[in-house]
Amino acid sequence: MLSADLPLAEPMEWKTGSIAINVPPIAETHTCAQVFERFQANPQEVAAAIVDAEDRVVGIVNRLRFLARYAQRYYPELYGRRPIGKLANHRPLIVDEDISVAELGATLTLEWPDALRECFVVTRQGRYFGIGTSEALVRCKVEMLTQHDGYLRKALAMATDASQTKSNFLATMSHELRTPLNAIIGFSEVLESEMFGPLGAPRYREYSADINGAGRHLLALINDILDLSKIEAGKLELVPEAINVPALFEDCVRLVSGRA
Repeated sequence: MLSADLPLAEPMEWKTGSIAINVPPIAETHTCAQVFERFQANPQEVAAAIVDAEDRVVGIVNRLRFLARYAQRYYPELYGRRPIGKLANHRPLIVDEDISVAELGATLTLEWPDALRECFVVTRQGRYFGIGTSEALVRCKVEMLTQHDGYLRKALAMATDASQTKSNFLATMSHELRTPLNAIIGFSEVLESEMFGPLGAPRYREYSADINGAGRHLLALINDILDLSKIEAGKLELVPEAINVPALFEDCVRLVSGRA
């Protein structure tokens, strides 16, 4: 099987759910001191979502912003025992997992640029699903570009292979057709010129001329097809030459006059 016959898979459409990080959420009843201890124990967490008893998102806490505020003087005494909601963002960017990454990127750029620094929340059917970060989004974009580049390279290779296959087919067929056509044209010229003696009835000469004209016409069509393949390859050389239009017209009339 030729590679041009193989199916070309379309690049997959990336969804927001594919870049969501499964960070355990924080219950809205947790205190700021508990969240501080959690961030201290898990330095890899960049943010965490705050959810209610039904796992619905009510806010987000960014690690760096929280620690920067909580490290200020008197903050532990003032907020240590209070719910985390006191130091959380209650209007985070919340997106469904089925939103495409392209649409998410447009939203972040045009409407929620702050979410690139603070992170955003991904939901599934209205419930918490995961945390989205700018780093995960960039990795996804790189993967998308790499995949698209691979798709284009494969498509180009298939197109090149198909073009080469077509050229080989035309070259082979032209040779197979030209050989008998040249013989037909040559024999018709022998008959038309009565090289080996008279043919008898004058109509035989007309028929041989028709055969010769039809053969030359078919040969010209084959040459035109080959010229098209040369044009696609950029290898056609133009050679201007004179054409006997009245003679060509007479040949055409002779070929179709019977049917007319």
